[in-house]
Formats: sequence, C-alpha cells, structure tokens
Amino acid sequence: MTDCDTDNVDLLIQRRWSTMNTGVWHAMSCRCCGGGMFSMNAKVVEADMLDYLADKYQSEGLEPLCNAIAQRKNNPVPALPAWLQALDADGAIPAAAMKQLKCDIANMLESLQG
Repeated sequence: MTDCDTDNVDLLIQRRWSTMNTGVWHAMSCRCCGGGMFSMNAKVVEADMLDYLADKYQSEGLEPLCNAIAQRKNNPVPALPAWLQALDADGAIPAAAMKQLKCDIANMLESLQG
C-alpha cells in the first residue's frame, strides 16, 4: 500500500491489527519476533512503530503527532485502532496530520503482513 486509501484506512488498520497476534510470521532475527520464526508480538510491533514515527515526525517538525505518540507510549490502552479513532474524534490534531499518521501506520502494517 504505497498510496493511502483514506476512505478505507481505518478498516485496513483494524483488520491488520486484529491479526497481529494470530498467525503473522516474520523473518529470523527481527526484533519484533524475538529472533526466530514466531508469531509477532503486537505490543513490540506497536512500540517499534511508535519509536520510528516519533523520530520521523520530530524530523519533519510535526509537533502534534510527536505529542500524541509520546502520550500513547506512556498509556498504551486501548488497542491501537481504538486509540487512533479516539484521537481522530478528539479533533486536537489537524486533519492532514491525522491522515498522515493513519496512512503511515497502515503502510507499516501492510508491509509487515505482505
């Protein structure tokens, strides 16, 4: 998913995230699976994604997204899709930045699951 289908991004994230702990296999020596061919750990995958996005958004000067990610790292409940929906509904993040966050997460999840 190189381009982001904003009409379906929430559904894509929900579907991909719901399969994260069930039957998703990853390559050897990847940190998200602990160094072997095991199911990926959703909490580790989320932490890795958030670390990557925090650095990306900081370098791009996207302060609202940096702040949202920092808050998420300190409070990882509810599940990622529900957090994104609540964040979007809150309206504190500009629409373009929210779209970027969702599309970046959707693209990463898509790349992990082929």
